[in-house]
Amino acid sequence: MYIVITLLIIIYILSVRIGGRNMSKRIIGFLISDKFIISTVIVTIFLFSWFWISYNRPINIDYKYNGIKYQAGNLQSEEPINIEIKGKYLRQLFVDNVEFYGVIKVGDKAFDYNPVIFNRYGMGQFDPYGMMFISDKFEILTIEILEPDQNGGRSWSPQDGWLISAPCNNRVKAVEISNTLEKRLFKNLVIK
Repeated sequence: MYIVITLLIIIYILSVRIGGRNMSKRIIGFLISDKFIISTVIVTIFLFSWFWISYNRPINIDYKYNGIKYQAGNLQSEEPINIEIKGKYLRQLFVDNVEFYGVIKVGDKAFDYNPVIFNRYGMGQFDPYGMMFISDKFEILTIEILEPDQNGGRSWSPQDGWLISAPCNNRVKAVEISNTLEKRLFKNLVIK
C-alpha cells in the first residue's frame, strides 16, 4: 500500500515538472477513472489468489535421517536410529495448525498417518511413541517417548525420559535439537 502511494506521489511530481499542470490533471483523471480502479481490483484479486493457492499447496516430504535415541540426564545413553518421513505437509493461511499425511518410519517400525496434526508450537501426537516436535517441514524433529507409569497411563519426564532426535550423529546434537524445538512450548525446559 505504501509503495503504491509513494509511486503515485512520484508520478504526480514528475508529471508537474515535465508536462505542467495539464499533464498532472490527465494522470489524476486516469487514476480515479473506472478503468484504473477495476484493473487494480482485478490485479489485487489475482495476486491474492495466487498467493493463497501457493501457500496452501501440499508440500511433498521425503527425508531419510540418521538420528539418536537417548535418555535425558544419562550422558552414557546414545543409540543410533534411522528415521524416514514420506508424505505431504499441508499448511493453511490464517490457521496455526499444520497437517502431515504419510508414513513415518522409526527404526524398523513404520506408521501410516492420515493426518498427524501439529499445533503452532510444532507439537503433535505421534502414537505409539508419544509427542513429536518438528520445525517447519520436518527439517529437524524430536520425539518424546512415553513410558508406562504407576497410574496405568503413560508419561514422559525431562529428567530421565527417552527421546529421539534427528538429523544428528551424536548425543550433543540430539540434545540441542530437543531443546531448540521444545523451548517453543516449554520456555524454561532444559533437557540434559
